[in-house]
Amino acid sequence: MKLLKILATLLAVIWCASCAIQSDTLLADPMGVGDPVEGFPKSGTFRLEVFDRDKNSYKPFATLVSQPRANGFSYILAFEDGTPGRLVLQAKTLSQGNYLIRFSQYQADRPATLETSALAFVTEKDATFYVLSAITTMDTLNEIFAGRTLPRGGDGADVWLDSIEQAELISKWFAKHYQRLADYKDYSQFRVVK
Repeated sequence: MKLLKILATLLAVIWCASCAIQSDTLLADPMGVGDPVEGFPKSGTFRLEVFDRDKNSYKPFATLVSQPRANGFSYILAFEDGTPGRLVLQAKTLSQGNYLIRFSQYQADRPATLETSALAFVTEKDATFYVLSAITTMDTLNEIFAGRTLPRGGDGADVWLDSIEQAELISKWFAKHYQRLADYKDYSQFRVVK
């Protein structure tokens, strides 16, 4: 639950704790590595700013450290507000500019102990990143999966993805419709500050 509260702050959205996106098979290793995110520096530390809809401007919210490894990348996030703990991010490229992200929260007093983890979708447009961290309505799920089998959960419960094909459908839909979701606060936008 703590990760969900942190993500709410991180992404500046109204978070529906019972509508998280989960998977036992996609980016299954919370300490694993993934693909680099285009637009994120390949090494070093950089800052992220989130768009504050109420003030119609960006504000600082996190410092991100790129962690290149021999077989991929991960990112370590530290919050500007001093929130304790460690948030590890890993990405899987689904198509150009579109990613599946796993957020993994580790306990502040025991850094090797995973507290919780969830998935999100990121789409990049003109150096601005948009994040979908929850699917809050069955109408949205039905639209995304029109004519196909719905993923497990939804309608007030976590949405569980069992295949990369399900993730690709959500990613493709989000890349096309992300602006429409601004009215429902189901997504947030951020940018990299170098």
